[in-house]
Amino acid sequence: MEEEELVELLAHLRPENKRVKVYSNYGFVTKSYSFPCKIQFVEAKRQKDGSWDFSIGWEQAARKGGIGERIIVE
Repeated sequence: MEEEELVELLAHLRPENKRVKVYSNYGFVTKSYSFPCKIQFVEAKRQKDGSWDFSIGWEQAARKGGIGERIIVE
């Protein structure tokens, strides 16, 4: 995870959004079911009081064809 992913996350923190998740620029992989691989992410979730809760974590990087949405905004 680098500074660029954090800047992307901050750019999407708008009042109308409830959740923003940005995956690492290093991207997703295909066929990692045979060779497990993880991807890092940073996520912000809006709380009931309007504040943001931030977290950083790892999850499976497998995506069909190695293609997936890097930035998820809800």
